[in-house]
Amino acid sequence: MSMKRKRASYDVNFKLKVVEYAKMHTNCAAEREFGVTEKMVRDWRKKESKMLDESNKGLKKMRMVLEPDGAGTV
Repeated sequence: MSMKRKRASYDVNFKLKVVEYAKMHTNCAAEREFGVTEKMVRDWRKKESKMLDESNKGLKKMRMVLEPDGAGTV
């Protein structure tokens, strides 16, 4: 019997952190530093703008929850 490896899931902020590191260094360096595959890094770099939009939407939702009356205080 073989054990199945559980598929990892990474949040958007982690992916963006890896992408920034890869921009400053290389995809291979990001692979080693963060323990992900180079293929993941390439894919995340291609999808960076979508991830930024998704990240910003999450911040907007959080602001709406924290500031329902628009007063600007928490």
